[in-house]
Amino acid sequence: MQPIKPTLVYLDSCDYSALSKTKLADSEAQQLTTLKALKLSGEVLFVFSGAHISEMSPLDRQYSTAAVERINLMVELCGRNTLISFDRLMKAELSRLVTRSPQPVNALDKNGEWFPDMGSLISPLDDLDVAGTLQQEMSKHALNRKMRRVLKAGTTNKDGNFRSDMEKRFGQTDYSELTNKVPMRPRDFTVLKNYVLGRATRGEANKAFLESLRDPSYMAQWFIHHHHQLGSIVEWVRRPARQLLESCEETLTELREQLAELPESDRAAAFKGVSGTNWEKLKQRGMIDIVNRLLTQLLPGVSACDDSKAIEEYCPGIYICINTFYDSLQNSFAARPRALKASDFVDIIHSLYIPYVSYFRADRYMCSVIQPLTMHFETQVVASTANLIAALGVKRA
Repeated sequence: MQPIKPTLVYLDSCDYSALSKTKLADSEAQQLTTLKALKLSGEVLFVFSGAHISEMSPLDRQYSTAAVERINLMVELCGRNTLISFDRLMKAELSRLVTRSPQPVNALDKNGEWFPDMGSLISPLDDLDVAGTLQQEMSKHALNRKMRRVLKAGTTNKDGNFRSDMEKRFGQTDYSELTNKVPMRPRDFTVLKNYVLGRATRGEANKAFLESLRDPSYMAQWFIHHHHQLGSIVEWVRRPARQLLESCEETLTELREQLAELPESDRAAAFKGVSGTNWEKLKQRGMIDIVNRLLTQLLPGVSACDDSKAIEEYCPGIYICINTFYDSLQNSFAARPRALKASDFVDIIHSLYIPYVSYFRADRYMCSVIQPLTMHFETQVVASTANLIAALGVKRA
């Protein structure tokens, strides 16, 4: 007997902003009450993604209070129920494409692992070069060999880590540079510190580091205070989304260059061709090109793909994501053009998760773009919180 799939609800970032304001309209207050009641009933599972955390962390400290409020609401509704990161999901879908696996990707993670694959991320443990730090200090003070030997014996154990009683003997160690680069809650950092002092294992320290990453409230606040830093954590979180958008941007640049090469008299005819069969062919070719670039980045060495139908079947998230990009692009060429906005690219990232949830909230414009793409999926895309509640009400009736 197949287990019953949970009803997953993916809210828009603007829902968390609108419903976490200090003063709510009566309709908003009622919507918030309904969403909280649904969460408590267990009938639905609200989920978030790394896109929410990145998008809802402000670029200006003056907005930090509002950011904390919307993140708190997200945590209240979702808890640790998250969807896996862009890179993990894309890699899983591409693996299905390569192997033609019938097994769908499980995108739900109930333990808060919204973050990218650890990959090249340097663990904070790797930054703690105890022996190297001690050597620098000894060189700085020009100690002779005998004094260096005495100092080393008195400060480090046989494994090269600081002795557990070192701080009692020499005073507190300054870890401020590390805490500015790496997000760790105070209680988790205590474990890391104990590891350095030989009072905890490396496994315990790594586990503590991951526990901080799994706490969306803490991570969002850390990003608020450290967004200006180009540290390894910030780069690590942003890289997967940037890879996908850069691939889309490359396709867009190629299209612009092709149009620019046309004589002025031919451009109007070319714009008219941004529809119908010609556009569908261009879109399919573009999808194949983007997927092959992603294959090269994420699964180097595998064969290229030339089948757009296979992409739709085995990579449903990537399929919707790329089609959302192209259909938004098409609208920018329409008789009444709507230029692509920066927010559209954020929505394109969110759209990757559509096949993996039951209900997906998008703004009114994106809803009109995405809804036609989801006819083969079980996901219902809605344009407002009120529509979402109505749809959930119909489901429960």
